[in-house]
Amino acid sequence: MITRWFLPFDETDASRDAAERMKEFFLGWFMEPLTKGRYPDIMREIVGSRLPNFTEAEAELVAGSYDFLGLNYYTTQYAQAKPNPVTWANHTAMMDPGAKLTYNNSRGENLGPLFVKDEKNGNAYYYPKGIYYVMDYFKTKYSNPLIYITENGYFAWALGDNYEFCKGFTVRFGLSYVNWTDLNDRNLKDSGKWYQSFINGTNKNPAKQYFRRPNLSFQNQKKKLADA
Repeated sequence: MITRWFLPFDETDASRDAAERMKEFFLGWFMEPLTKGRYPDIMREIVGSRLPNFTEAEAELVAGSYDFLGLNYYTTQYAQAKPNPVTWANHTAMMDPGAKLTYNNSRGENLGPLFVKDEKNGNAYYYPKGIYYVMDYFKTKYSNPLIYITENGYFAWALGDNYEFCKGFTVRFGLSYVNWTDLNDRNLKDSGKWYQSFINGTNKNPAKQYFRRPNLSFQNQKKKLADA
């Protein structure tokens, strides 16, 4: 599962509710069918007739059909209430929760240290606690499923430019430039040269403190994270 975590934009009930809706739409959309054979209640309430119901046979087939969860965690975002004004023609599933997502809260504070500065594709911020929140959410709400972390701590997205799910060929995240008209024409980018030196040991620059893996256990962090 590709996951994110969501925090309230401010201390209002509206923002808390927006964050909870995002969790249900982003995480519960998959986990509720896998555990209960139906979509989350809030999804059925908001989406209405556009959301198909499971038949009894489908619900029985889907519920409990997984052996483990493969978890990818990327980032966390702040959620604030924002009614969905979009017409049907331009509608997407992530507009139904009625939430605006940002990387800064009502006090103007960023989520965490700047991880990637990219004016074209958007900045990314580092929030390592989010993976603990996601795991706690799954373990508490969905009866402690077996979880494997399938993506964690990668510097690079892909060896070469490729097709991105939401943006097609309009963005380039690879370590190598790929010429779309001649796929054999590839050139190593500066990021690729850096990564090459990093993995072969010639780059001796120490990692910044907030990039180092913390020596934390999940259980020891639950109370601390709940108070954060």
